[in-house]
Amino acid sequence: MKPKILILLLLVAAFMLPDLSVQASSNSSESVIEINYPDCNPDAPIPEKPHLTKNSGVFAGPSGTEKYYNLPMGRCITEMRNMGYTVEEYPYYIREDGAKMLGKYVMCAADISWRPKGTILETSLGMAIVVDTGSFRYSDSNMLDMCVDW
Repeated sequence: MKPKILILLLLVAAFMLPDLSVQASSNSSESVIEINYPDCNPDAPIPEKPHLTKNSGVFAGPSGTEKYYNLPMGRCITEMRNMGYTVEEYPYYIREDGAKMLGKYVMCAADISWRPKGTILETSLGMAIVVDTGSFRYSDSNMLDMCVDW
């Protein structure tokens, strides 16, 4: 195989691999840690309080316009682990309401030139941590994509 093709295949494989520090859950297509971690299991939003939902699709949150996305988070988790966010202090799991969590924070994507990875901010789903970015930032640098399993 040509070296360029081999390198490309290795990069694609590395990008697609899930985070190896998590264990598979039988009730989800996502790899999650099944834990009872009271200090890192924040409650879901209060139903009576307005917040982002699957049905609403878009919500004017406290830190910007919120949308949601449901993609595998293995690459983002690996990047956060490489930045020092340990599995012990920041376990990955899916909260009861479907929010994808890193420790006690809802995972989100933001414009990382303004809100770098690791930034903590308030959202309608609770306190969030920036773990990713997206092309949405070109149209609205204040937008947040909330990571969910909906």
